Amino acid sequence: MSAPARSDVVGRWLPENGPDRAFVELRDNGDLAGHDGCNRFGGEHWSLEGDVVTTSGTRVSTLMACDGVDTWVGRAVSFRWDDGTLRATGPDGAELGLLLTDPGHVRAGLTVVPRRGLRRPPVVVVLVVVGAALAVGGCQGGASDPAPSASPSLPTTGHDVTRADLVGLWSAGRSGSRLPVEVELGPDGGVSGSDGCNSFSGRRWSLDGDRVLLRGSQVTSLVGCSTVPGEWLARAASFRVEDGRLVALDRRGDALGSLSRAGS
Repeated sequence: MSAPARSDVVGRWLPENGPDRAFVELRDNGDLAGHDGCNRFGGEHWSLEGDVVTTSGTRVSTLMACDGVDTWVGRAVSFRWDDGTLRATGPDGAELGLLLTDPGHVRAGLTVVPRRGLRRPPVVVVLVVVGAALAVGGCQGGASDPAPSASPSLPTTGHDVTRADLVGLWSAGRSGSRLPVEVELGPDGGVSGSDGCNSFSGRRWSLDGDRVLLRGSQVTSLVGCSTVPGEWLARAASFRVEDGRLVALDRRGDALGSLSRAGS
């Protein structure tokens, strides 16, 4: 079997058997990020040596506790190419599981291997509403692309919105930074995401009319970045549903930015 090209492995990969939220993303700039089904992680870099993707650097992760979740995706330290799939390997050299290409994040030239039995949760993109201070330091920032257009499935009238309409991933668009600027509103009421530099979790959300209210304390990773494109998320106290988007508001009710469903 011939070794893969770098373009073959760039993209998002999903576990064949594992939590629906879990993934590993090998980015074109050499950064590695992902979700183990319980916590987001990032901070590492990847390189391709023959048919093996190796990782380097220090991994940072959110610190959410989850019961009954097999987080093997987050324990992987290398990935071996195997006919369009990646076989994840742990620190002891033992194989942890198989990763398949995510059809929703296919790049040109990638072979799509459908994940058997995959049931993906609703995905939505928003500029996160974070209440605790986020660490700032050495990530390289970039100009933000325009935010994705509003999803037609979200009612434009805020009072018509249900909790189910809001569950999922929301984003402010790609920032060119080490992590996306996004927030995930979990079906269990949890809030997690990233500000372009650090991942965060720990807060809770609830729906009150056309407002998404946030409460609790936030836990964040501590990567240093020179530019944090989503730093304003730390000042968000709530979201208002408006024209199919989420508008982040500070404690005075002033708008900080707007978010759209991921992939819309």
